[in-house]
Amino acid sequence: MNKKKMEKRVKAAFYRASDGLFNDILADCQKERMLIPMENQTRNTSTAVLESERTEKHSEVRRASSWRRPRVALAAAAAVVVLALSGMFAFQQIQVNRIATIVTLDLNPSIQLDANRNDQVLAVHALNEDGNRVLKDMRLEKTDLNVAINAIMGSMLQAGFLADDINTFLVSVDNPSSEKSAELRNLISGQLETLMASNSLDGLIISQKLAVDDDVSAIADQYGISLGKAYLLRHIHDGYPEIALDVLAAMKIGELADLFAHTIAEDDDVELRGYQPDDDQQQWLDRASVLAMLAERWDLDPASIRSASIELEDDDQPIYVVVFKDGDQVYRAIVDAMSGDLIREEHQQAPSPAPTEPPAATPTVKPTETPSATTAPTRQPTKAPTEPSPTAKPAETTPRPTSTPAPTTAPQQQMLSAAAARKMVIDRFGGIIQKIEYAYDDTNPKYKGEALKDGYKVVFEINARTSGWAKWDVSNDNSWDSFAHALPDMISIDQAARSVVDKSGQANTFVQKIDFLWDDEEPLYQGEAFNKGVKYSFEIYAYGGGYQKWDVSTGDETWSEKYFNVR
Repeated sequence: MNKKKMEKRVKAAFYRASDGLFNDILADCQKERMLIPMENQTRNTSTAVLESERTEKHSEVRRASSWRRPRVALAAAAAVVVLALSGMFAFQQIQVNRIATIVTLDLNPSIQLDANRNDQVLAVHALNEDGNRVLKDMRLEKTDLNVAINAIMGSMLQAGFLADDINTFLVSVDNPSSEKSAELRNLISGQLETLMASNSLDGLIISQKLAVDDDVSAIADQYGISLGKAYLLRHIHDGYPEIALDVLAAMKIGELADLFAHTIAEDDDVELRGYQPDDDQQQWLDRASVLAMLAERWDLDPASIRSASIELEDDDQPIYVVVFKDGDQVYRAIVDAMSGDLIREEHQQAPSPAPTEPPAATPTVKPTETPSATTAPTRQPTKAPTEPSPTAKPAETTPRPTSTPAPTTAPQQQMLSAAAARKMVIDRFGGIIQKIEYAYDDTNPKYKGEALKDGYKVVFEINARTSGWAKWDVSNDNSWDSFAHALPDMISIDQAARSVVDKSGQANTFVQKIDFLWDDEEPLYQGEAFNKGVKYSFEIYAYGGGYQKWDVSTGDETWSEKYFNVR
């Protein structure tokens, strides 16, 4: 029964209950008037007679009222029912349209969902451009919250936001009930885990209980970010007050998780799911604490930690290899990842910019270290790096040697090329290379990767400076059986790497990482490459060699700092 029908029936019942009552009330009023003493009435009338008449009249009024009381009560009750039903209906409408839960999802797309107490979506907001790409023309209002979240996750996958090796999600739920908040966070995190598992993706899910206040809202409004990210930034900023909020707000969720892993995990309102550090890694220092310590030591702006490079080397001893670039100055350090002790540091002027690409056929000197060096001239830094004495204490190292003349410049040693490293593996093992990447290190750079052949897998490491084998572990493996039949129809990893160099338009582009990903329908080669000021992210179809992805990021100085002497 709808609202109009219900009101119509109650109104009819009210009229039936009060039928004739109005006319009776008018008659009673007329009789009451007759009892009022008139000014022209004789004052000699007997008082006893008047009292007798009044008593008789009042008795008649009481008798008339006695039979009307039930009908008056029924009318009043009907009115109360109408008011109660109307109030209940209005209250229900208010509750249905009242926001009971706020959910924010942050990957790089940032999206907010508002839901009522029945978990029905009232509104969906895209909080950045990537969020707009995900939502597109989706109409999610009045759908169940879990259905809407599933649709958003599927759209993120289709839009390519889940294509990286490691994905980091921030799931934030604001609900007055702690039990309800935990229930929703578990539901959403479970949906994300299922999505990643079904698409062979790895990821970290940061699930946090959200408590929105004026401070959090102000941070979100100021930086145009979600309430969930603003809440997380406030917690991080409390631990690192020297790092400005605008620096933190500019970081993606993955960057925050990478730099402040322990700080985030220590929050009682946060639960981590998916990819997590093992017990040994949990003993390591936050990357941010190492960077903040070095920035203070070298008197650098704390904001520079965002552009700093910090890589973990976990061989015999876990260490952080750190590079800061401040104008034309480069600072490097090696720090113990567990204790924070400074093992080594150096400071030098950055190599001068290379001239515009010269013709490849006119190098004056052809280095003999690697075959690939013939395609481009050897890069000449303006100053040779000054190696600190191995016996010197870190505190005695002079970080800014501006008064000492620079020694005569010398050619920079060329590292083993990526093509030569791949050839070494195939010549020794056969089969195919499944993945290979160059791990930068000031003193001990390496190529690391895996190769497959029928029944076997090898995990290898090659010293890029000496071309010697640092690791060679062979084990049984049947992965080869999955794709061996398709190898004649696919391009090789060498062909994919050469295609990247050709597409970049620069002969000295360095393919730093390339992986082979087998899929029955669309096997891919994916990875990253670098050149001066440029980073390339690519995905290449193994069938035919066409490009599924080609992203170019400018303003990247990784090549100048790490890869200028390797091809």
